[in-house]
Amino acid sequence: MKNSWRGLILWAEETWARLRARGAERSSHRAAVDQAVERAVEQANPRLRALMGYRKALYPVVEEGLAYCQELAAEIPGPVRIDVEAWSSDPQVNTLFANVDALRRVISGPAVRAWVRENLLAQDDCYGVLLAWPRLRTQLGTELSGDTLRRDVQQTTLGFADPEVALPASDPQEVRRQGAQAIMDALVGEAVRELTGQETRIAEVEERLRILRLKRKILNPAGCRMDFLHEGGAAHPEEDEVLGRRIAELERELETASAGLKTLDQYLARLVDLLSNPRDKLSIRRELVTLDGMNIVLESAPRDQAGGTPGEGLDQGPGAPREIELAIGYRGETRGRVLLLVRFPLAEMITVEERLAEVNRYLAT
Repeated sequence: MKNSWRGLILWAEETWARLRARGAERSSHRAAVDQAVERAVEQANPRLRALMGYRKALYPVVEEGLAYCQELAAEIPGPVRIDVEAWSSDPQVNTLFANVDALRRVISGPAVRAWVRENLLAQDDCYGVLLAWPRLRTQLGTELSGDTLRRDVQQTTLGFADPEVALPASDPQEVRRQGAQAIMDALVGEAVRELTGQETRIAEVEERLRILRLKRKILNPAGCRMDFLHEGGAAHPEEDEVLGRRIAELERELETASAGLKTLDQYLARLVDLLSNPRDKLSIRRELVTLDGMNIVLESAPRDQAGGTPGEGLDQGPGAPREIELAIGYRGETRGRVLLLVRFPLAEMITVEERLAEVNRYLAT
């Protein structure tokens, strides 16, 4: 009987612990979504807080969007170590940076320097998201075909422009957490861009309508029944008719442009609609590209076997073709930047002394 009571007590304690853990998890989830709702309102239109039900209206779409953004953040490949040694040994790192100096400049960027100032005790590795624009450039070069050297062969090279490290942190989990938040901000930003475009269109039509109404008022001053000072009176009715037709057209145009944004309630409904279906708006896609030792894109390369991981089945000798996998962000069907979770040693950042010496060299030239 005593053992039965002890087993029952243990079961109750375990059940209570599980319920507390689930409750804490739900509370943390609600807090994260509530915070994301407030960030979305701040980005879109803080006046929405005047509406009683704005949180209830936004909560479901923001919750869905935040979950999807967390999926996208988890899809960013890495962490990949980028340092002087990796530049010499890792084909992907070598492709991303033209030389070691370029690599060091990127890991010494503004975001990383600001993070280091806030984390003075950090001395080891730092993590972050490397962003860079992939650039394909066509040029004429030489090509060895068998024993024949062919000249003026059209070739496509792959390079990367404006690389930077964003969202620096001391561990990769924190980078992905910040990444999910940043992607959510970008999702809201897309909705705001759409709303702003509509608001800009409304403002343009309203301004044109205001000017035409002023012109018509000048032609027809209130209370003036006999305009004995007007010159060319015969043209007055015709001009007034033209202005009237144009004003009517603009009023109809304004009515169409203002649809869905006449009141705060309509603005909120429009924002909810624009935040729905996040998978149609932002995505990360993987792309494989095969390069030679000069970063020239190859249409095909010899393989020992089909499939496998990037680079598997390719000759790995010096200057041999290498297969690089890129994770590229997309806005709808618009191609964006390459994303890569990276890890790098703070010791390889450019020092203050080196920056000052570079400035002095620049000023001396």
